[in-house]
Amino acid sequence: MGLDSVELVIEVEETLGIEISNLEAEKIDTVQDFYDCAWKHVSNKKLAIAECYTQSVFYKIRQAVVENIKVDKASITPKTKIADIIPFENRRQIWQQLEDKLQLKLPQLELRKPYNIILNAFGIKTILGSLLVELFMVIIYDASYWVYGYSLIAILLTSLLSKAFTPFRTKFVPNDFGELTKNVYGKNFKVITNEKGITKNDLEIVIREIISNKMGIDLAEITPEKSLTRDLGID
Repeated sequence: MGLDSVELVIEVEETLGIEISNLEAEKIDTVQDFYDCAWKHVSNKKLAIAECYTQSVFYKIRQAVVENIKVDKASITPKTKIADIIPFENRRQIWQQLEDKLQLKLPQLELRKPYNIILNAFGIKTILGSLLVELFMVIIYDASYWVYGYSLIAILLTSLLSKAFTPFRTKFVPNDFGELTKNVYGKNFKVITNEKGITKNDLEIVIREIISNKMGIDLAEITPEKSLTRDLGID
């Protein structure tokens, strides 16, 4: 197993309160294998879906939105786009108010275009350029290793630009209330679940969120038949 796979297993173990042996971890190939292996070790299984946590989270999010921005409850379904409900004006403030009201971690708003393009381009060019200059100075002019401070300055400048762009972080990812519910459930698993146990559906949602958050993979790409290494590029 590569480092990324080991980190995923550790994160899943800590979140679910289970222990997966190295031998079992080595046999995990697909996302479904991951689900099945983790489920085997869950001690507080809940086979009957008497209480669906994700449904409960959806209702809680919907109620918070209705109370905060005074919209019709019927207008919010799992497929409703968040941007169609939460206005662009004061979006960051509203998002923070919702997080405070829910007392749950919400996904951070992301940079919208063209600011994300500018930030990525600046970061890549500045950091890569400084590294090339440093290597040139060391190899050609035998400069001392203090010259590597240029790359640190480049990283700092990129970080400062990122902070300067904070007011432009208004893009919802995920973009609909259904995916938002799963994201919030995954981020707040320990807070939401209790001694009543979890269903396999709960477990699968959590593992998908962990893979997505740790590896930066879109949730839509993380399907049961996908190989962690061959399809998702996780070493």
